[in-house]
Amino acid sequence: MAMIQFAINSTERMRILKDIYTWIEDHLPYFKHIAKPGWKNSIRHNIYLHDMFVRETSANGKVSFWTIHPSANRYLTLDQVFKQQK
Repeated sequence: MAMIQFAINSTERMRILKDIYTWIEDHLPYFKHIAKPGWKNSIRHNIYLHDMFVRETSANGKVSFWTIHPSANRYLTLDQVFKQQK
């Protein structure tokens, strides 16, 4: 859940599922180089399972994207986690 939250909170723009996968691969190299391909199924399962993730539709109704329910969002980003550890 945290990785999904980091990906969604990392930008102001809309997050389609493919963007979430790409963000995880770009920022957590394990998932690009070592992890088995099934990790994407786990992300998809978690995003649909947990009601903190909200699927919204663009104004034209053609694109679905993911956000975090405001009451559940801690607004964490990966940069904040690394800064706090120093």
